[in-house]
Amino acid sequence: MGTALQAAATHQPYFGHVEAYCVFKDREILQILTKPEYEAIADGDAALKGFSGKTQVAYVVANQHQLVQSLVLFYLPLDEQGYCLDGWQLPLHRLADTAGRGPNLGGGRIRLACQSQCSISWHEDSLWDPSTSTFVAVKKSIASAFDRLVEDMIGIAESSTEQSPIDDDVENLKRILRNEAATYRNQLQSLQQEIERQQLLNERLLRKEQRQTVSVENRIDLQVLRQQNQVLQQRVRELEVVNENLHAQMSVHPNTGTEDVNQDLIERMAQAEMLSVVFHAGVGHINLSSAQVEEYLEDPEAYAAHQVSLSKEQYLEWKGHHDRPRCQTCDGQIPIIADPSIFDPEIDVYCDQHKPV
Repeated sequence: MGTALQAAATHQPYFGHVEAYCVFKDREILQILTKPEYEAIADGDAALKGFSGKTQVAYVVANQHQLVQSLVLFYLPLDEQGYCLDGWQLPLHRLADTAGRGPNLGGGRIRLACQSQCSISWHEDSLWDPSTSTFVAVKKSIASAFDRLVEDMIGIAESSTEQSPIDDDVENLKRILRNEAATYRNQLQSLQQEIERQQLLNERLLRKEQRQTVSVENRIDLQVLRQQNQVLQQRVRELEVVNENLHAQMSVHPNTGTEDVNQDLIERMAQAEMLSVVFHAGVGHINLSSAQVEEYLEDPEAYAAHQVSLSKEQYLEWKGHHDRPRCQTCDGQIPIIADPSIFDPEIDVYCDQHKPV
């Protein structure tokens, strides 16, 4: 290291710091790149052999005492051959200059740019977070490769003094344009991601509102059903009172005929403006006025069949299927046809295997 520092002291262009690019794999540094080596890879002129995909790299700035000053932890996107993806750029110097404070690695707290601490929000997805072993590995690697890094910086400084001011301006302009283009691309990508995030959020809010609307409608339906149930219960209680009175009368007048009892019941219902409610399978609840009760009592099943536009015989055929849904051939279980109006007694009483073709 002494030779490199003596050489650095005799060359004014060397400004007392070195730059290195530590390539990680499984939390270990497998390779340290000098600035020219890294730029050749980033520009697509060379490949990083043995690496592919999102590769973890640490951009390190250290002083002449081998002490780390700045650290940027970023992903370098490589193809299967180890070449950097076309058009990729990241403003590492700007990220290092504007980074927040990190741990003390021997020369005071360093500047640290990582995913959870990024001064340029749209670049945070291009960075990664360190662990304690990351800092130990960086510090050890810089110490071991310091002489080579210093000689590289001296070579860069010497070559820069040989260039004309015009060449410097052109190179600086190219670098600025590349950085700005990369910044705009990253901003566009961030905006697209934000738009997609907003669209996803809007879809979630819409689904939530729809669920809330359905919930409100269900609550309203439940309230209506409860009210209807209360009305029906009240009517049932009234009918029970009428029935008790009729039984009491029959006990007092045992010779009273059934027809007289029915007629008396109908007259009492008419005076009380009451409805009678009966239930038949496949038809549901049937509301009967006092004038309809007598007709219903004459033949309840025929009356129920009439409600679904069927004859009594057709309704009874369906009811036999409903009460015992079995195949007429093998006696196997078959699906119930819940609607008697669509029941076909020549087909629906057989399983799939024995249905007539």
